[in-house]
Amino acid sequence: MNTTWCSYVNSITRQVSSKIVWDKVRKIFSCYSDTQNISFLNYNGQVISDAKEIANAIGQTLSEISSESSYPNDFIAFKKCEEQKLVDFLPSYAEDYNSTFSYHELKNALRKSNPTSP
Repeated sequence: MNTTWCSYVNSITRQVSSKIVWDKVRKIFSCYSDTQNISFLNYNGQVISDAKEIANAIGQTLSEISSESSYPNDFIAFKKCEEQKLVDFLPSYAEDYNSTFSYHELKNALRKSNPTSP
């Protein structure tokens, strides 16, 4: 695998802010003005030039990086413990997130939103 690509992908860890991750994603998809499209990718020793195959290779790599096998053991233990707890999914209609909203409110909220998480 290309060492530049490995370095690029390995730079995306759970400690990296969501803004930096989204900046990297934008760079991949040419939403950044100072970048070019990825026209080919050396993935597992094979040169890929089809855009869909490149996207699948990137997705596969990101999936592997974010899989449980890359988590620290103490986090895996904590995660498994938390996943054993029962969650009450019965709706409470008093919660704000269950309130009805109009199409206009949705469009307004989307217009005001940023492409990053808080």
